[in-house]
Order: sequence, then C-alpha cells, then structure tokens
Amino acid sequence: MDHAPGDRVGRRDLDVFRIRRRAESGQVVAAPNPVRTREAWRPDGLARLQRTAGNEAVAAMVRGASEARHQPAAVQRYEAFEHATEGDRTPGSRTATAGESDDLLYPHPGVRLTSGEIDALADMYGSPDDLFSASPDEIRAVVALVHRQQARPGSVQESEWDAATGGRYTRLNLRNAAHFGPSNSALVPVPAGASPSSVDNRENFRRYYSETIINASEAFHHLGLPSAEHTQRFLSRATISAGFAEHYLLDAFSAGHLFNKEDFTALAQRNLNALPRSQQQALLHRVGHGVLANPGARALLGQYEAVELTFGFLPRPNFDNETAFNTLLERLYDDPDGRQAVLSALVKVVHDRLDHNDAGGGAIGVPVENNLGAWVLSGDKTLATSPQTQQMIERAITEFRTRMQPYFAGPTPPGTGSGYAPGSEEVIAFFPRTTADSTRMIAQLIRDVTNPAGGMANALVSIIIEELPSLLEGLVRHGDIHRA
Repeated sequence: MDHAPGDRVGRRDLDVFRIRRRAESGQVVAAPNPVRTREAWRPDGLARLQRTAGNEAVAAMVRGASEARHQPAAVQRYEAFEHATEGDRTPGSRTATAGESDDLLYPHPGVRLTSGEIDALADMYGSPDDLFSASPDEIRAVVALVHRQQARPGSVQESEWDAATGGRYTRLNLRNAAHFGPSNSALVPVPAGASPSSVDNRENFRRYYSETIINASEAFHHLGLPSAEHTQRFLSRATISAGFAEHYLLDAFSAGHLFNKEDFTALAQRNLNALPRSQQQALLHRVGHGVLANPGARALLGQYEAVELTFGFLPRPNFDNETAFNTLLERLYDDPDGRQAVLSALVKVVHDRLDHNDAGGGAIGVPVENNLGAWVLSGDKTLATSPQTQQMIERAITEFRTRMQPYFAGPTPPGTGSGYAPGSEEVIAFFPRTTADSTRMIAQLIRDVTNPAGGMANALVSIIIEELPSLLEGLVRHGDIHRA
C-alpha cells in the first residue's frame, strides 16, 4: 500500500489507532469500577437474616436485583426504532454488508444493512467488528425486531432483544456509561485530585468517526493489483463504523444523558461511604418502610415467601414483613453487585426525571443550546414530540456524513485533514449543552438524589416500587422464592 505524503491518513495513524482500539476495546461499553469496599457481616446480623428471610432468599435478592436491571424499566437509551428512523430519514444513508463469510464449507453473502439499521444495532453489538462478523441469522432476527418496532412502537419486549442476541443485549445495557454525557463539574462535582471520567458519548463518537476514516481510507489501499472485493469489504466496515458514530451522536441528544454516569455513581458512592454503618442501615430502613407504605407494593410483597424453611416446621415470613424486607435491603447493599444495582437505580431516577421534566409551555425535556440556538431537548422515547430536537439531530448527522463523503469516494484527497478524528469538532458543535438555568436545575437534582440526608431515600423508594414486579419475577425464575 503506497501513501503520497499528506494526502490521506497515514499508515502510522492506522497502526496507532488500531493499537488504541484494541487497548480501549472495553471503553465502548465501559462500566464504573466495581465497588471494592465490602463490610463484613456481624454474626448476629447473619443470624437475624436467617431468622427473618432465610439464606437462599438473601442471596436471591442480590441475584434478582441484577436480573431486574434486565427488564424494560431499567433501560436508559433511545429505542432502536428511534435510531433507525433518524438514521434513514436523514439524507446520505448508505448500505453495508455484515455477516459475510467466504468459508469454503459455509459461504454466506451476508446481510445488507442501511445506515439507520446499523445505528440501531449499535445497542446490540459491542463494536463495529462484532457486527461485521456476526451471524447472518442473528442479524436478520434483530433487524426484524427493529422493523416491527418501527411499525408499532412498544411492540417489542426487552426479553426479545435479549433472546435474539443470546443475552448480549442485556450485558451491554448494564455497562452503558459510554452512552451518557461528558464529565462536567458544574453538573456533578469531582473532588480535587480525582480524575473525571473520560467515558462518554462524545469520546465514543470521536472514536468511531476516526475508525470510519481509517476503514474508508483502507478500502482504496491495495497490495498489488486493485481488488474490488477488498474495496467493498472495507467500505462496508466504514459504513458500520459510521453507524456506530451516529448512534452515539443521537445519544448525545437525549435529556436524560446530559450528565456523566461514572461521575454520578462515584459521587453517590462517596456520600454513602461517608456514613457510619448505623446511618447506612437507617437509610435502608427508611427505604424499606417507604416501599412497604405503598399499598400495591406491600400487597405484592405479601404474596411471596422464601422457598426454604428457616426453622423446620415454623412458618416463613412473607416479604411484606418489614424486618425481613429491611434485612434483604441491607444484604443487597453489602454485596458489590448489589451496591452497583443501588447506584444504577439512582442514575435511572435522574435520567427519567430529566426525560420527563416539565420545561413549561407544554414542552417536556431540558432547555439546552448549541452554536445555532436554544431549544428544549427531548428524552428517550419522546423524540417524536420534539421537532426541534429532530432537526438538530438531522443537521448533525448531515454534517457528519458530508465530512465522511470524500473518504468513501476514493483515495483521500489533500485537505481532508489528518490525525485523530479530523473535523469531528465541527460535528460536535451541533451537540446540545445545558444552559445556565438548566445546569443549575440538573446540579440541584443530582445533589438531592445523591444526598443520603436529602432525596436519596425517596428516590430509591420510587425506583424499587417501579421495578418491584420485575424483581420478583426474576427471583421466581431463579427458584429462590415462590408465591405464598
């Protein structure tokens, strides 16, 4: 492959980018560092748990919390149909082939995908390479769900995405920090000496923007005689990378994604860690009391009991027993995975409140601005209610596709830039940023929800009540509880 000086992204850029891509491959779906602090249970605490809830039910609460996060209410993202519709409605949609195989025994021509379909599939695959090499049958099954959801929003259950991807959809959704906004200390304070998170939708947009250029440039670099097959394969790779870039672009245009998730969970964790054990327990007991104060939640919990007997012939307490429920919450919080479930629940509270914020005048969302103007940014599942948000998304996608066009057209001409993601900042200039007023509003909401002495308990009560049916269903599926 020859390179004229200065006329295209160089081989060194390509090698550096590929090394970086391998080294950072986990960033696309990166999650906050797991909680490492775990206080040991006192013997009397374990005995109390066994008396009130039973060993298996305690362990089941932790497993069920993880499974409950797999359910629809826990998802924090634009729907697949919204990604697909915006991607194909905007001029410049391309097609790519994924799942192609030239295996002598099992050749397959692959599946043709539009830019919009690829935009949607970025939630189902961890990287463009994963989608490019995926099973054709799986790709067709997932795309069929996208089309059904486009025709009838709300018609696809979360479990169907998971079934179609062999559980990968859920695993990716549980590590979704990269879909949220960049670190902003005006929204989420970062302590002096601490490193702000670098995992966000803008950085992932830049990443796939650069990967699009690399793959498109590679399409026109040949070893020996030019190969049409080589060119088409790398143009497909470039189109898939572009679809991933557009996916994160669209994520930036969601009210519930304006803050950085990792910074948020770190703040909530610091505040909880600052409490002595007795105050942590008191907080969890307030949460348990609040959940059981809801007649529907209490009635539902009263229908379930642990599977195993705790004292032979003695009756097992149902989960509407406040002591039993409180000790289950304590056990959940003391488990590293369970504590992450608590932190993710708090993220969802802020996410949902921003998505459904009453901005006045009938508008729902958060006031934002960019270099072109100001408007109210809609949230997940409400994109159709905000023509201004749709217009800004389409302008941003158009700017991105215009900047990619020279790389798809042939050997990169002079003047298109070099280095990492050249020209990406001109696209990011369309991305929304909070106004002075909405910055104060979001910062206050985050302070309240992450404050154990403030709104944290009420936030957890509301999300547990919302998630309770899914949580109990997960416990039943595991065989850990059953109806009393």
